[in-house]
Amino acid sequence: MSTTFSDLFANSGAKLVYSVTLTTSGTFSKPADIEDNDDVYIYLNAGGGGGENNDNAAGRGGNGGDGAVFRCKGRDLPSSVAYLIGSGGAMGSAGGNTTFGEITVVGGKSGASDADNDGTAPPLADKWSRGTRGVGGSQNILSVVWYGAGGGASNGTPGKSMFAGDGGNGSGDNAQIPGGGGGRKQPGKRGEISIFACRG
Repeated sequence: MSTTFSDLFANSGAKLVYSVTLTTSGTFSKPADIEDNDDVYIYLNAGGGGGENNDNAAGRGGNGGDGAVFRCKGRDLPSSVAYLIGSGGAMGSAGGNTTFGEITVVGGKSGASDADNDGTAPPLADKWSRGTRGVGGSQNILSVVWYGAGGGASNGTPGKSMFAGDGGNGSGDNAQIPGGGGGRKQPGKRGEISIFACRG
């Protein structure tokens, strides 16, 4: 991921009234700082996949975890939501999913999973889908989901994503938090959740 979500607010004119980054699983309680008419953005990243367990330099890096932004009004944010932070995948294993209530973003595949996500090919990164999801009984949460970038083989260039996890490659541990895919014989990076509230 090469751009922080806060960059989206740089020229919006909106006032940021609340922000938090969640890095360990738990329960989120809606703070008093968030008013009913505030715009709330929930930014999720899943864990990155681990790199291939391969002593050969041609081994593949893991895929980045998926990313998503969900937007709602403060009135539609549940008072309490359980969430899970996806862990980075161990070497040869997929990354963990990140969840916020009923919302889930998917962890990156391991470097050994298949060849169609090679970061040197046209990457899956920054392809996205849009929809509406319900959380805690609310049906007014709009979503945009980005797919994690593909991992590169050998010294090939791994895929890059603006809002999802970057891919790893075969040359070493180039994964970045959150959600980066591990390099060859390296684990992926954990995911995280960031929550922002804007007013005006």
